[in-house]
Amino acid sequence: MSISELAALPGGQGGGLSLESSGGLLAEFRASKQREALEQAHQVRVALQFCAVNSPDSIRPAARLPGTDGALALAGEGAPGVAEFAVVEFGAVAGMSTDAARAYLGRCLELGHRLPRVWAAALAGLVPAWRALRIADHTQPLPPEGAAWVDVQVAPVAGRVGPAVL
Repeated sequence: MSISELAALPGGQGGGLSLESSGGLLAEFRASKQREALEQAHQVRVALQFCAVNSPDSIRPAARLPGTDGALALAGEGAPGVAEFAVVEFGAVAGMSTDAARAYLGRCLELGHRLPRVWAAALAGLVPAWRALRIADHTQPLPPEGAAWVDVQVAPVAGRVGPAVL
């Protein structure tokens, strides 16, 4: 199958796009990437709300198994914890392992609670969510003052510099 045939498949892999205008296709691709970035920020917001609903306070004493503490600290010092069972549930729905869900939720909590300026920039579309989460990954081991310093220094430039500079 040729590239033209693939691109013209309605509802298929090509999405029915025409190859008539290179500029039009690039504009469509850019718009798609912008929608993707907004959706990723939305997913982080939903993950934060999920963590808030499944805080350690939401665990009923009868729901705890012997030998478990029922709560997990997934992000850096000062960020809220999450009910242990919630990580497993999130991973199942998100199609990721429990370890991957733990890491993702930890980055989301770090971003939302210890990096407010970077998070605001991500919500405004100035910083891609993947980059904001990468920054959060690096600040988790820092004390609250260190994370706050990184937030102030990095937020204004996070959307304009490459990952190596960050």
